[in-house]
Amino acid sequence: MQLLKFDLSTDQASQLVRGIAEAQYNLLLGAGFSMSAKDKHGKNLPSGPGLGVEINDAFNLGFSAQDARNLAVVFEEARHIADGEAKLAQFLRSRFVGATPTWHGEVLDFPWSRIWTLNIDDLFERTSMSDHVFKANPLSWTANLVPSTLGDHSVQVVHLHGRASTLDATTESLVFTLREYAKALRSQGDWHAEFWSQWLQRPFLVIGARLVEEIDLVEAITRGNASLASTGFPTIAVIKGVQDIDRRRLVRGGVVPIDADAEQFFLALQHDVDEYRAQFDEMTRTPMSAGAVARFNQQFEVLADGRQRVPSAHDFYGGDEPMWADIADVLDSQRQVTSSAIRALKAAAAGNKSGAILFTGAAGAGKTTALLRLAREFIPIGFRIFRFRETERPDVEAVLNWLGSNPKTLLVFDNAADFSGSIRELLDASRKVNGQCLIVIAERKKRASILSEDLGAYLIGSYEVGPVNRPDALSISRKRDAVGRLGIATGWDDIHLWNYFKKQNSEDLFMALSGLEQGRGFYSRLDKEWAAAIALAKPGQVKVLRAISLVHRLGYSLPFNVALDLSKQSNIADLGATDGPLAELIVVDARGLRFRHRMLAEYVFRQHVSTADRYGISLEVVLALAPLVSLRSLRQRTYPVLILRQLMDKDAVVSMSTSIQAARNWYESLQQDFDWNGRYWEQRALLESDAGVHDKAYSYARKSINVHRHAFSLNTLGRVRLKASIDSSINPDSAWDFFLEGVASLDESVAHAQGFGDLHEHPFMTFFSYLSEFAERLQPGDARLKALDQLRMEWQRNFERLEIRSQGVLEKMHAAQEKLLRSQIARPN
Repeated sequence: MQLLKFDLSTDQASQLVRGIAEAQYNLLLGAGFSMSAKDKHGKNLPSGPGLGVEINDAFNLGFSAQDARNLAVVFEEARHIADGEAKLAQFLRSRFVGATPTWHGEVLDFPWSRIWTLNIDDLFERTSMSDHVFKANPLSWTANLVPSTLGDHSVQVVHLHGRASTLDATTESLVFTLREYAKALRSQGDWHAEFWSQWLQRPFLVIGARLVEEIDLVEAITRGNASLASTGFPTIAVIKGVQDIDRRRLVRGGVVPIDADAEQFFLALQHDVDEYRAQFDEMTRTPMSAGAVARFNQQFEVLADGRQRVPSAHDFYGGDEPMWADIADVLDSQRQVTSSAIRALKAAAAGNKSGAILFTGAAGAGKTTALLRLAREFIPIGFRIFRFRETERPDVEAVLNWLGSNPKTLLVFDNAADFSGSIRELLDASRKVNGQCLIVIAERKKRASILSEDLGAYLIGSYEVGPVNRPDALSISRKRDAVGRLGIATGWDDIHLWNYFKKQNSEDLFMALSGLEQGRGFYSRLDKEWAAAIALAKPGQVKVLRAISLVHRLGYSLPFNVALDLSKQSNIADLGATDGPLAELIVVDARGLRFRHRMLAEYVFRQHVSTADRYGISLEVVLALAPLVSLRSLRQRTYPVLILRQLMDKDAVVSMSTSIQAARNWYESLQQDFDWNGRYWEQRALLESDAGVHDKAYSYARKSINVHRHAFSLNTLGRVRLKASIDSSINPDSAWDFFLEGVASLDESVAHAQGFGDLHEHPFMTFFSYLSEFAERLQPGDARLKALDQLRMEWQRNFERLEIRSQGVLEKMHAAQEKLLRSQIARPN
C-alpha cells in the first residue's frame, strides 16, 4: 500500500482505505488546504494568521507583527473603523472569490460523507466538474441543516466560517471571532452542532487544519474523537510540518497525525482505494455510477467477509448482542424457526419473487441471531448480503438502482419498524420495474404489527422466535459445550439440560444462557454489576448510564454529544466508556453508546432509574438533540429524529411524569426549541385531548397543521375533534359539529396521504374507533344515526377500495357496524 510510506500502520492504512471507499469518512479542510491556490490577482491564498497580517496592513490597524497573526482580534478591530464592515466585505471578496484551483479538485473523486471547510474561498465551485466524480454543493453555516446525499453525484461542502462569495455590505455571515461562533452554536438546526456530533464519533480525514488554532476546533482535541472505537475507522490529520507538541495533543485527542504534503497524500490514497475496489468487487461488479454506488454503501454495509470490526471485549456466549462475526464464525446454533424461514426465502429467490421474511418475538428471544443466520445461508448460493446502517430513512432510489444492477442481493433490516413505510415503498418500486427485491427484517413483537400491515402480501413469512423448544435447547447446549462455555451445565445429560431450560427458566432462552456461567440468577448478577460500576463512577457517568438505558431500551444508542452534555465532562475519555467504570456494561458503536444487550438496558431502566430521573434525563436528552433536527432531517428520519420521535411521544412522556401537569411542564420546557416542529404540537394536542381539555387540544392540533400540513397532523386534528364529540359534558349539537369537523379532517388526511403515496390505516382506525362511541350518545330515531351509517358505508368502501391492510381497522369497522345497528333499536325504558 502506498499510504504506508507516510508512517501509517498497516491497520490504519487499511481502515482508512475501506472507510473512504464505503463513503464513511468526513473531510475537514483548513487554510493549509487552500494555500497553494491563487486568487484572481495571482497571489497565493493566505493562512488564518496570514489573513490577520494582511487585514492589519490593509487597514493600518497598528498591531505588532506577532499580534497581527491573531485573526479573531484583528478581524474584530477592523470592523470598528469607519465603514469597516463594507470595507472588510469588499477586501474578502477580492481576496477569496475567483480563486484558481490546482490539484484541489482531486478530493472530489472520493465519496465523502460530507466535506467541512473552515475556508471562505470558492475553490470547489470553480473546479471543473467534467474532470471529477462528484460536484460540490456549497452550503454556508447559515443555511438550514439538511441530510447529505451522494446519489446525484453531489457532495455537500459546508463552510463553517461562511462564504466570501455571499457577502454583500457586511461580514455578519462570517465566523472569525468568539462572538460569531457563540451565535452560530445557538442556531436551530445548526451546522456547528452537527459538526460536533459527527466529530465525536465519526471518522474524519483532516487536511490543512492544525486543530489547535481555529476557533471552531479549539475544543476538538479536548473533547476527543472516538471514531476508531465506534466505527473501526481512525480519524487522521495530514499536516505539513506538524510539530511534536501538536502531534502529542492530536494523539491524546484520538487523532492520528501525518506529516505529509496533501497533494502527495491524495495521490497515494487514490491508488490504494482503486486497489481496494479491485480486491473487493461489490463496488466494481456493477455498471452503476460511482455516485449511486457510494450512496448505497453509505446506507448499507456488506456482510460477506471479515471486514467488520469486533470489539476486543465482545463475547457472544457472555450475553452480548450478536454481531455478524459471531454468525460468520458459526458460534450460534441454527434453530428450527430459522430453518423454516430459510426454506421459504430460498423458494422465493428460486421463483424470482420479491418479498420479506419477518422475525418477531419478545426481548432476548434471538431475533437478531436468526436474522443474521438466515443471511449467512444465502452467501453460498451467490447472494451478497447488505445490512442497513439505521442512520436515516433508506434512499429508495439508490437501493432500487443497486438492485437493478445487482439482483442477487439480500437486504437485512434490524429494528425495522422505524423504516416500515420505506421498505414497503422499495418493494412497490421493485414490482413496478419487474425487479427482484429480497429482504429479511426483525422487530420486537409489540412493534411488529406496523410491519405486517405495511408489507401485507409482500410478507413471504412471519416467524415468531418464541420460547426455546427442546431440540433447539439441546443443539445450543452442544454448540457451547464444544467450546467449553456450558458453565454449570457442563456434563449434564439431555434430561437435565432440558429441565434447566424448561423448568428453571420457563423456556426463556436469554435468561437460561445468561445464568449458565455465573451459577446465579441473571438479574441478581446484573444488580451486582450495576452496584460495582456506580461505586466507581462519577455522578455524571452514572447519569450517562441512566440515559443510555433510556434510549437503548427503545433500540437506539446514545450519541456521544448527548453523553458529554449530560455528564458535564470535557472529553470522551472522562466518560469511561472504553477504559473505565462504564466499560464493563456498555458498548461503543457507530451511533454512540449502548448496553451490552438491550435486555440490560430495560432492566436498568426499570430497576435503577427513578421516575424523577426518567423525567429529567429524557428532557435533557431531547434538548441536546434539538440542534441536530430540521424539517429536512424529519423527512429523512435521521438518527436524532428517530430518538426524538420515541422520547417525545405523548404516552412515553405521561409514563415518565408524576401527573398530567408534570407532562405539560415537560412539553412547555421544549417550546423554544421545538415551536417549529409539527410533531411536538401533535403530541401536546393528544395530551390535552386525553385530559379532556378540548379547547387547548384543538388549538395545538391546528398549530401542528399550520407548522406542517401532512396526513399525520390532519389525523391528529380529526382525532381530537372526534374525542371531544364523545365527551358527555359537551352538548349534542356542538358535539355533532365537532364530529363532522373531525371526519372532514380525516378525509383530508386520506387524500393527502394518497397524493404522496404514503397511505396508512391511521385515519380509518380513528374514524371507526369514534363512530360507534358517538352513536351511543344518540337516541333511537335520531336522524343523525342514519347520517352516521351513511358515513360508515362510505368509509368502508374507501377502506376496501384503497386496499388498506389492517386487521385492527377491520375489527373496529365490524364493531362500529354492530353498535350502529343496536343504536337504531329502541332501548327499554
